[in-house]
Amino acid sequence: MSTFPPTSPTMLTQIIPAFVYKQFEDDDNIQAFNSSFNALAQNYLSWFVDINLPIYTGLSGLLLDWVAQGLYGISRPALPYGSTTGIGLVNTWKVNTILVNSYTMSGVIDLFTTTDDIFKRIITWFFFKGDGQVYSITWLKRRIMRFLIGINGVSPNIDNTYPISVVCSGNGAIAITITLTNAAGITSLSAQIFQAAVASGAISLPFQYSFSVTVINSIAPTYLTNVAGILNVASGQGYPTSATGLADGAVWSNSNVVTVVPGLTPNPFASPVYFGLVTAAQLLLIGGGNLPLADPMIAGQLWNDSNIVHVSVG
Repeated sequence: MSTFPPTSPTMLTQIIPAFVYKQFEDDDNIQAFNSSFNALAQNYLSWFVDINLPIYTGLSGLLLDWVAQGLYGISRPALPYGSTTGIGLVNTWKVNTILVNSYTMSGVIDLFTTTDDIFKRIITWFFFKGDGQVYSITWLKRRIMRFLIGINGVSPNIDNTYPISVVCSGNGAIAITITLTNAAGITSLSAQIFQAAVASGAISLPFQYSFSVTVINSIAPTYLTNVAGILNVASGQGYPTSATGLADGAVWSNSNVVTVVPGLTPNPFASPVYFGLVTAAQLLLIGGGNLPLADPMIAGQLWNDSNIVHVSVG
């Protein structure tokens, strides 16, 4: 397989020069005009060769958008993440937790910034042909790995896809799990952006299946575990063992079960918190007061059920 992107121009670098017909070759004016014409044409061609418009991996900004739309038919997509859940309808809240006849929204829909780097990875997802056109688990895993570590849409050498797990169920659901490790070189941000790209449909996948993405952080221990859907914290992480004297919304360890001090109304614009990405220290710092009070139905997102922090199964 050839290197992607190409390291040299993929087009002609020299024009086919115009020439003067035999009967006019002794006319100095016509020869001067012809020479100027050839020089101007070469300048235009050299500009196109140097900027290398078809090779989008070297472009940026508005020029990248123009080429992506004009040559490849792709616009820079929005990458939303998170979700909102309405609280107030019948069976969406617990007695004495909200005012009668009130309605609030829990959760948030936010947007990742689609940088030039991410936009180029998306274009490569659509147009890289090195894996062939036949869908398979290997095809999918290599494509995911290329998206995660291929900075600026470049195709790196992919000698393994160990951090990526693909599990197919009988109902057409396909669960993709990305495990972050030091050896793989996958960043947490790129994994979360891929998760958002799949959820929003910004990248194409076989329409016959439904895809979900889960990210597990094994770069460093989080000291948080998921025990039957309930979040637990390991001992020795500095968590208080009593709620006495703690501020509303703070978290504490109730026999290692992560528990939230009641009294704080969740901010509907707070960013979602995910199991496997947040560490025990980070959760202790931000607290649990802004966790949704209803299951957000997004795999791995933390939520508050009667002051006990749960992990959504999606």
